[in-house]
Amino acid sequence: MTTKISKNISILVVLLLLGLAIVGCKPVNGAQPDKNEVKTEEKEVASEEKPKVIIDKAESKSHLTVTGESTKSIKPSIAYLNLGITTNAEDLKDAQKDNTTKMNALLKAIKDNGIADADIQTSSYNMYPQYDHETYSKIVGYNVQHIINVTVRDMEKAGAIMDIAVDNGANSSHSMTFGITDEERENIYVEAMKDAIEKGQIKAQALADGMKIKIKGPVEVVEGSRGFSPLPSYDMNMKQAEESSTSFMPGELKVNATVTLIYEY
Repeated sequence: MTTKISKNISILVVLLLLGLAIVGCKPVNGAQPDKNEVKTEEKEVASEEKPKVIIDKAESKSHLTVTGESTKSIKPSIAYLNLGITTNAEDLKDAQKDNTTKMNALLKAIKDNGIADADIQTSSYNMYPQYDHETYSKIVGYNVQHIINVTVRDMEKAGAIMDIAVDNGANSSHSMTFGITDEERENIYVEAMKDAIEKGQIKAQALADGMKIKIKGPVEVVEGSRGFSPLPSYDMNMKQAEESSTSFMPGELKVNATVTLIYEY
């Protein structure tokens, strides 16, 4: 009996030890992973190939920038006259009436000599009181001034029109300036721009030869601002008795063009 109990106890002890051995071989829930396993994962991540940045040398280009300039001259084809009539009277209405009569005569005279209505424009119409020269507190009369701008499209007539205006009452604000038509201005500017481009190309090639490089292009052309050198105005006084007609020297109008050329090399 005692021997049988001892045998059973021995079997239970063996089973208990076997169970403990089995439990020790399995990781408990929430237990930290083996350090050797962690190191292995880190090595696998580190061994992954990183993306490489490839620089396309074709996109990295150098540029050569030059500026070409040109100036063209052209004779003016239009004259602009500034004419005025000034009248004085003690009564404002009388001064206005006198001014109107003289201006109508002036306008008729220049129109009869080929000036169109579209080429005549009132620049200003002013009325001023005149005061006595002693106290400057009393009005002794009135001054009326009517100024017009006249466009003369035939340069040969410009002096004659000025004389006609003076003969028909123009007695103030006499001046003459010169210009060209919009079409002439555009055409001469295009010529100047073409010349500026050619000069810019010559300059770019000279620089490239000096730098021992080969240029491509131009890859870009940028138009600069236009430039027009104004002609001087001429103040025209009352026609001299000994002169048959007013003379003038219109000179030439200067038109400038600038372009910027960009080359690759």
